[in-house]
Amino acid sequence: VVDGAKEPDWVKLLNPESLIVHHGMVEPDLAAAAAPPHRHLRPTFQFQRTGYFAVDSDSTVEKPVFNRVVALKEDKEKKTLGR
Repeated sequence: VVDGAKEPDWVKLLNPESLIVHHGMVEPDLAAAAAPPHRHLRPTFQFQRTGYFAVDSDSTVEKPVFNRVVALKEDKEKKTLGR
């Protein structure tokens, strides 16, 4: 909200717990692919057993940033078996 302007209604619907930051290491080839995206072209990657991630507009080769766009579903049968 800028200069005391009213906050848009949709902002109230956002989950305040939705931002989760994880720090880790990536392989050099993945870091190189995480260079700042060109306009609407955002490379996407599947991280094993986690989900699909898109390169963030703040991403750099030195400090790659990925945003999860789709989570992978856990197999309900596996959860039942306690695996």
